[in-house]
Amino acid sequence: RLAPIADITVAKGSGGSSSDTIEASYTLGGVPVSASFPATKVGSEWRLQRIVANVDFSALHPDLVGLRLNGVPIASASFAIFPGGYSLSPEDARYALTAANFRVKSPDDSPDTFSMALKLSVKGQSQVRSAAQKKLNSCLKQRSLKPAGCGFSTYLPGSNKPRNSTIRWKVTKGANAMKKVKPLVVASDPRVAQGPINVQLRVDLRSTNGRIWYGFSGIYAVTAVLSDSGIKVTLG
Repeated sequence: RLAPIADITVAKGSGGSSSDTIEASYTLGGVPVSASFPATKVGSEWRLQRIVANVDFSALHPDLVGLRLNGVPIASASFAIFPGGYSLSPEDARYALTAANFRVKSPDDSPDTFSMALKLSVKGQSQVRSAAQKKLNSCLKQRSLKPAGCGFSTYLPGSNKPRNSTIRWKVTKGANAMKKVKPLVVASDPRVAQGPINVQLRVDLRSTNGRIWYGFSGIYAVTAVLSDSGIKVTLG
């Protein structure tokens, strides 16, 4: 249905007794194609030596992110497929695929699947941004000079020790950064998406000896790991 084969014309062979090459022309989705088909005689029958093209999807890591080829789930990276039209799509709605449609013109064709690339869909971006904002909010609530897993910190000089109950972190710049971050899928592992941000923070506190202190730090990257159970964000 994506690219019907029609207008088939097959030329006569050259008359070889055991092998021959058959020239044929046809249209694939309305596009003219000319192709050669090597044939071998087996007993009293002539058989085509090759009827499928080998297509490689290894750059998309179908073992890590589920894909569908013309609506059929695939897990392998390599396929032998007939000439025709094909559409590749992610099973996970958090992803989208560039250059998802391709055609195999003949058994000798080598479609450029390496120009295909996974990216986050609108839904995926929205969920990562929401998870990143939730992570930042939880980090700001921590009463620590080095909030766990948050990628920012400060310290008190000398032997001064913080009174943890007085620690207050706040954003001084980039309050909306999490709403605008544009994470890109990591090519080597599409389950991971990373994006740059610029969030500046200030902390105010008192030390155990009663002195007032303040400090500064920043967050410059969001890393999101997408799994079946949700999205885990780390800041850095």
